[in-house]
Amino acid sequence: LWLMIENIPETQQSLTLEFKNGDIVRWLNYDPKYLEPNPGPLPDDELLECETWSGECLVVPSENARLISSKLELAQLLQHRPRAVVVEAFVGTSSEELSVKVISNAEISAVLFGPIVIQNIYLTYFI
Repeated sequence: LWLMIENIPETQQSLTLEFKNGDIVRWLNYDPKYLEPNPGPLPDDELLECETWSGECLVVPSENARLISSKLELAQLLQHRPRAVVVEAFVGTSSEELSVKVISNAEISAVLFGPIVIQNIYLTYFI
């Protein structure tokens, strides 16, 4: 479930909060009732465990969040989320490092229609 951060007073915006009005976060500890149509308002005076688009965890007071329940609104907001771009290939030197590779359109065909061998986890961005 996705939430819009809002209702943070101007005086508190300058504090060292990890979020600001207009930010979109994914709600992690939601009640399953919020998956149903017309789930109602968020719980009062609760701290919501959330995650930013970049995967950072944060806690948001429920009075500063709004559930995005409209599929159209959610689609419009999610199309503007940041995208990762690999600009240079990187080969990890240990099992804890993630290797990335930029591939061309010709290589995409080979990847899509060729044999798939999984040895390491690779994050690949198509250009």
